[in-house]
Amino acid sequence: MARIENALITYTVYLGKFVWPVDLIVYYPTRAAGVPPAEMATEMFPVAAMCGVVLIAISALCVWQRRERPYLIVGWLWYLGTLVPVIGIVQVGHQSMADRYTYVPLVGIYIMLAWSVAEFVGRHEAARQWVVGVTVAVLLALSVVTFHQVGYWKNSETLFTHVLNVREDNAVAHHLIAENLYEKEQFDQALFHIKRAIELRPSEPRPYLSLGYVYYRQRKFRQALASYNRGIAIRPDLAYAFNGRGLVYLSLGDFAKARADVEHALQLDPHNDNARHSRELVLGQTALRDGDLAGAETHFRKATTIDDGEETAWVFLGMIAAAQGRTSEALFDYREALALAPNSLEANINLANLLIAAPGHSSRNAIEAIGLAEHACRLTNFVRPDFLNTLAAAYYTAGRTDDAIRVIQQALDLPEVPSALRKQLDQNLELFQSSSQPP
Repeated sequence: MARIENALITYTVYLGKFVWPVDLIVYYPTRAAGVPPAEMATEMFPVAAMCGVVLIAISALCVWQRRERPYLIVGWLWYLGTLVPVIGIVQVGHQSMADRYTYVPLVGIYIMLAWSVAEFVGRHEAARQWVVGVTVAVLLALSVVTFHQVGYWKNSETLFTHVLNVREDNAVAHHLIAENLYEKEQFDQALFHIKRAIELRPSEPRPYLSLGYVYYRQRKFRQALASYNRGIAIRPDLAYAFNGRGLVYLSLGDFAKARADVEHALQLDPHNDNARHSRELVLGQTALRDGDLAGAETHFRKATTIDDGEETAWVFLGMIAAAQGRTSEALFDYREALALAPNSLEANINLANLLIAAPGHSSRNAIEAIGLAEHACRLTNFVRPDFLNTLAAAYYTAGRTDDAIRVIQQALDLPEVPSALRKQLDQNLELFQSSSQPP
């Protein structure tokens, strides 16, 4: 019943938008989204009934005029008939209607309009100039509206922001705006739209998976895991969902579950390069845990050939090279990682540490280390005592002892500093203070 009511409303709404083409959007969600079908049918009935009356009245007029004005019944049946496959009797997706569905059906309405105007002009020759003038004015107005409408299609952000300005309860628009935002690393704004999408359509899995990805990027791994679990429970056949959860397990140090998930992702989609890349990361980190540096390096190197736009493997390659005293290679690997992801915390802080204490003095660069460490600290709101320790060391190496002391004291003032790190901070503070005192 709800689908029939939606069809009646949609037939009429398309006519309304033909007459007054405003508030056109790329995606119209089903009416009363998230409402049970029986309740939706009850809510839609009054509007559907009025729309049905309008459609019956137009149909009756066309039948009545079928001999004198046969173009009316031809155009009307064209409109009604060509919309049948897309009117929603058989629901496809969550949209209630789509402007693109009217490209062919509205030809019928134009047939009715064109022949009616021709008949009117034929009977009232004196009105010809008025009809031409009105037609030109309408075409000019439609040209202005078209130019304005095309402007919304500049990019995804402008397009779906317009959608929300017309229909704020549009879950798809919220989700797509969120994707655009988290691709630009605007995670807090993305979270707002994702949570709104979930509120509007709690049975849709993709917003939960996007929520898991954002939490993963924010290093909130437990929350990410819960979100991925929710999405997978709704749709257990999405390869990218298992791949994403596998990376969360990897970050939590659960290598067995991480490998199981990425392997399952590959079973669902054997040609998924993201999952193939993730498998090499899992195998590489597993080898690192087992002390097999050569094996780990092989897997990380392979990961870079599968996906040369992702930085994680380069960071691990830098770590392995630095541990083996291959400073030049480590510097290269870290810089490759930063070129791909300038906000990578590991790449910034590891490169800073290497530039401070590289075995060869020619590889040291305290000024560059300061910039990298400052960036890492800004990204973490200056609440990571280990990052502050690196920044203080960079300041000290560059001769900025007062700044080094200030940053060390800032680190020591943070709550819950691990005891081993606090001991190191105390030792560095003592060193810096002794260096700042005159002989």
